[in-house]
Amino acid sequence: MTYYNDPYGVGRLKAREMLERERYQKKDLITKQIARELKSISERLQELESKL
Repeated sequence: MTYYNDPYGVGRLKAREMLERERYQKKDLITKQIARELKSISERLQELESKL
């Protein structure tokens, strides 16, 4: 993006903050999905152990 009337670079800072926020949200979503998968795997393993 090009900011012509932005002498202090506020527009660029806001754009960078927005991109960082999106990146952190994506990382949080991925970690939540991984945690959910690990929890389901551990539950399945416990079921299998109880059958043994």
